[in-house]
Amino acid sequence: MSSPIASLPAPEGYIVNFDNPARYENITGYWVFGVGIILSFSFLCMRIYTKAVVSRSFAAEDVCLILAWLAGLSVQALFVFMWIHKAMGVHVWEIPIERYHLYGKLIMSSSVIYVACLGLSKFSLLLFYNRLSPVQWFRNAVYFLMFVVVGHSFALIFALIFLCKPLAMNWDYDILDGTCIDRTAIYIATAALNVATDIALLALVVPMIVDLQMPRIQKVGLIVIFLVGSFIVEANLVTICGSFPIIRQFAKHVAPGWIGETMCDSLEHSGSRLVDLETIGQKSSKKKKFRYGIESLDDDVFDLKLDGRFVEHRVEITAIGRALTRERSIGDLEDYGIEPHAR
Repeated sequence: MSSPIASLPAPEGYIVNFDNPARYENITGYWVFGVGIILSFSFLCMRIYTKAVVSRSFAAEDVCLILAWLAGLSVQALFVFMWIHKAMGVHVWEIPIERYHLYGKLIMSSSVIYVACLGLSKFSLLLFYNRLSPVQWFRNAVYFLMFVVVGHSFALIFALIFLCKPLAMNWDYDILDGTCIDRTAIYIATAALNVATDIALLALVVPMIVDLQMPRIQKVGLIVIFLVGSFIVEANLVTICGSFPIIRQFAKHVAPGWIGETMCDSLEHSGSRLVDLETIGQKSSKKKKFRYGIESLDDDVFDLKLDGRFVEHRVEITAIGRALTRERSIGDLEDYGIEPHAR
């Protein structure tokens, strides 16, 4: 019986053991995979519950994030499979050539799925951006970035699949009669395009946050959320960072006492603030023009209710607040036996 052929010759004096090769950090890899999957799945469940049950605003960006999580899970499952079958985490000279062919197939597959994972996560974020502002130029910029993300994702997937001619040369290293594109150049292009789109995503949303009327610390917090959510390189972080904006709303639902005032407390302590809300007349007389069509982001910003109806909602709240204040004043006069003027 012939012994297996190694992918590369071992260093002089090294005793090769194909059945029990030296393993490096495989236990750590299993732990990282397990903890990462548990955390990302927990964040995903929190997001789905909050968007579908609490705010009833489940949308297309949530579907994209779910697909991104499934893609990330697939990538990590392939890596674990390679660890278990000793195609990864061992010296290349202790990998038989047949197992190395398997490694080539799985690496190509995981690279393609990883590009799809990042593309779906960025597209999810852009769908969210598209509902932040009703201003047309902002939405046109979002549409352009959507086109770029989808275009470069498909281009990279195509390049990774058809890297070699014949196609089997991608994973069968016994095939010598053929040509391949430089793998390193493809990987560098993947990283460069991801960084470029990350910067574009931040450049689009950060000026809008700066333009809002809100405390500076809240602006910084929002920028940090978008910063972390944009620069995503690890599969589990795609889901975790994409769920960051929902944490506050979820916490207010399950533990309202921990997150500021409850609704009743807010109404009780902010009667004058209701009266101060702007009316349509005040809106039209304002001198400052907000380039993005919104002035501030309230606690429900990530319910994605910041379209053109936002001003109408505020006007309705103003009318209700003033009516309640007027009725309360009239009731106080009647309690003291004073006849108010005709209503």
